[in-house]
Amino acid sequence: MNSLPVFSRSEKAGFDFRVPDGLGHWTLPDWDDPDLKVEFRDAGGTVRAAATAGGDPPILQGNDYHETQNQEGGPFLYVGGIELASFAAGVAEAHVYARVSGVEVFPYPTVLAAFEVAAGSVEGPLYSTPARVAAELPGAWPEEFTEEMVSMAIAEASRKIDAFLRVCYDVPFPSIHDETPTPAVVETACRKLSAWQCASFMGRANARADEELYQRALSLLMRLTPSEGKTPVLRLPGYRGPVSAYRGELSRSDGGVEWPWPG
Repeated sequence: MNSLPVFSRSEKAGFDFRVPDGLGHWTLPDWDDPDLKVEFRDAGGTVRAAATAGGDPPILQGNDYHETQNQEGGPFLYVGGIELASFAAGVAEAHVYARVSGVEVFPYPTVLAAFEVAAGSVEGPLYSTPARVAAELPGAWPEEFTEEMVSMAIAEASRKIDAFLRVCYDVPFPSIHDETPTPAVVETACRKLSAWQCASFMGRANARADEELYQRALSLLMRLTPSEGKTPVLRLPGYRGPVSAYRGELSRSDGGVEWPWPG
């Protein structure tokens, strides 16, 4: 690789490398070596993934010599489908443990810059905090869950709330960190929606307790909006009612009333 690829946490990364044979060429490592593996460490030095010949993700073999028709090509190894959700932002390293004819490829392990994990962009005000979301979610948090990942879930939940309430409020609301913070009912909805989102990340959002978080958040948001011509059950300061879809004015011509009729 001539340049380091950059991936976001929502993507799956790939990494390829070659093993020298000590004679100026490339070769494949001992495939029956039980210690053959590639460990992927994030920018904080934590092992986040490990690939083996028959594991998940697997180490795969390739050969591009015939494609290039020069000595730069030859056997190579590739690891794809590396989940990045738990990786800290920054340059991730690959620690390659390989042997050729029983001899360790020096240095052992060989440490290579693998790829860069882009820092997630959190746009707009946040309506809750990672600590409140963690307290809301039933059960234990996995070790690989980072505060930044929870912040991204909060950001997503905050923007969903904006989209839901924009029909009758001027959004966004103040951030939870502002001097006049997010309204309590909005924070509660955001906290529950964020916890449900984190449960989705963990693959357990279908659990009854987790699904209730989503339903409770939705119920709160419904109470803040008008239904069937009635005012909301809960009404925050700044409520202005639904914005009319009709922005023009009625006018009369020789033929009578011009359309469209507001409604």
